[in-house]
Amino acid sequence: MGKKSVDWTKDPVILARLPKVEDLHIKGALNTQIARALNVDEITIRRDLKRLNTLWKERVGADVEEQRARATAVYRKVQIESWKAANNIADKSMVKVSYLNTVKAAEDSIAKILGTEAPTKRELSGPDGGPITHSVTYDLSRLSDEELEALDRITGKLADTDE
Repeated sequence: MGKKSVDWTKDPVILARLPKVEDLHIKGALNTQIARALNVDEITIRRDLKRLNTLWKERVGADVEEQRARATAVYRKVQIESWKAANNIADKSMVKVSYLNTVKAAEDSIAKILGTEAPTKRELSGPDGGPITHSVTYDLSRLSDEELEALDRITGKLADTDE
């Protein structure tokens, strides 16, 4: 039996089976159980799960883009209305400043949504703003004499001790 020439996205048999595979898979059924329930080979189920993964990614991507577009549109509307309101208020008014702050906050939100905001620089520091210090202490008390001698040969840093 040769390969089908119809793309899976246009194959009515595959498209009819995918919702059933998805339902059983989400409910926790094993591939072999799904195959048995749908009277197909397990390899078919593995292929169907890859197909479903592709569909899930497309769905999520589309949903996210729609949400971004909607949120951006809402913030743009807020900006426009705030600009209009600010322009109708006398200069130096605290209310005008409030509207202008709303314009800026909306722009900041849009930049966040679209991923175009400037990165925030973060620096870590130790106590009093100084550098972070790191020290390591090793407990050599459990090493045998042979292990200590080998370590001394390698590093040459062990002091003679009288025990």
